[in-house]
Amino acid sequence: MKKLSTQQLTMLGALVALEVVLARILGLEIGGIIRISFKFIPVTIRSALFHPILSGFGGAVADVIGYVLKPTGAFFPGFTLTAFLGSVIYGIFYYKKPITPLRIAMATASVTLICDVLLNTLWLVMLTGNPFTALMTSRLPVQLTSMVISIVVQAVVLGRVVGQIERNIGI
Repeated sequence: MKKLSTQQLTMLGALVALEVVLARILGLEIGGIIRISFKFIPVTIRSALFHPILSGFGGAVADVIGYVLKPTGAFFPGFTLTAFLGSVIYGIFYYKKPITPLRIAMATASVTLICDVLLNTLWLVMLTGNPFTALMTSRLPVQLTSMVISIVVQAVVLGRVVGQIERNIGI
């Protein structure tokens, strides 16, 4: 990875801050086991602009800052790991690659299934003691609906926004 310019570092910080706001301030939490938000927008933009590992660290930092600003339940590092991994997965699909509808669908399906459905459900099982299948049954319809919404929004917004940022600050 090359050294970040001041503009790039500022953009990275702004995307982390926007993720925190969309996830913790404007996000909707349902019953402590489901969170609905549009945090995927800055996550996917960050993942397209920055190296996957750097984007992953941005996701982990956003998770920790979000918890400090608005804690919900006990802090659990598994969710921070999931935030890191989700950003890395998006970065693998998007960083320095053309953003196509197929790539968006594959990236979002991967993050949804690996991170949101499997890992986050596992972390909730560890925290609550509820059976995996019971949590999965309640979380799966919301996660699949969120996945479809995320794919559609990314298909409309992601390529344009990333292209504009790249032209303006030279990432």
